[in-house]
Amino acid sequence: MTKTAKTTPPLSGKDAFDGSFLCPDGEFDKITGRTEYLKQAPKVLEDKFYFDKKKGALRPECLARRDCPVCGHPGKGLAFSKQGFDHVLCDKCSFLYVDPILSPEAMQRHYEEEDEWTKVMLNEFEQRVNKKMYSYTLEVIKGLDLGLRRVIDIGAGTGLFVESAAEAGFQAEGLEINPNLVRRAKNRGTNLFSATLNELGSRGKRYDLATSWFVLEHVPNPREFLLELSGLVRPGGLVYVSVPNIDALATRLQGPESATFAGNSHINFFNRESLFRVAKDCGLRPIHAETYVTRLKAIKDHFARLGLSRQSSLRDFLGLFTSEFIHNKLMGNLLCCLFAKDPVKNEND
Repeated sequence: MTKTAKTTPPLSGKDAFDGSFLCPDGEFDKITGRTEYLKQAPKVLEDKFYFDKKKGALRPECLARRDCPVCGHPGKGLAFSKQGFDHVLCDKCSFLYVDPILSPEAMQRHYEEEDEWTKVMLNEFEQRVNKKMYSYTLEVIKGLDLGLRRVIDIGAGTGLFVESAAEAGFQAEGLEINPNLVRRAKNRGTNLFSATLNELGSRGKRYDLATSWFVLEHVPNPREFLLELSGLVRPGGLVYVSVPNIDALATRLQGPESATFAGNSHINFFNRESLFRVAKDCGLRPIHAETYVTRLKAIKDHFARLGLSRQSSLRDFLGLFTSEFIHNKLMGNLLCCLFAKDPVKNEND
């Protein structure tokens, strides 16, 4: 009797761009260059202009202090330090953030010179995975049937989302601070340009949808950023924000070791409640929230290190952690939210 080859059904939905399912043997980080990036991170820090090698510490002249970026309260307590950066908890609202952070001048120079993470973003496999993620998101947005046409992507990186949006039928353009990425995108025919949010807003052009992929965790003043982002959108339009999720199960289990915590770049750590609070303060109404990327491989590896392996008598416990379970509880690694900018009401209404 001839044996029939066992076939695996194609991945669908969010699992189609989830590294734990694409690479079940745990090779995703290695294939995309993340493993090498994280391995080199401590040495790369020592070569940065804002790090004093002799003192083994960050240069004070490159730093800036700040209060809680969510509630504005000055009181805080140290949660942990990583690579020279203090991660603190607000005494009032318990928001986790970095203080001090790089000064505005140092931060701008840091991002203009940054090329380590750019190598990961330009990785061919990473690009294919992100393309699936963007396509999924655009289908969700198009499913709202709101007649959205004009799209601006802030912090556009390689321009891949702008490309994806254009292919999906949107009139799309993007803003990016890294000059090398802007040049690369333009050479590919992607509509990317450099400007500040304030400069872009002063031009008077308004969009149906403004997107911000993994930017809010980088900015010193998230409320100011969202206000400016909202200002680019016409009344009745949408704002889409994607950030690392501090409530992600994998992040909670890994603690400070998680790659989410990178004080030279990631300085704000949101969950749904804190993101909704800042958005509400900016006149944005939440209409949709979900998470992407389970990190199931990292979760199961964590329990395996504790002796809870697939072969243990408690192996059924690991079966509780499914893609559906993680996302239903909003415990995926990426928090993705849509907000509506409500139409301006007539005073007589």
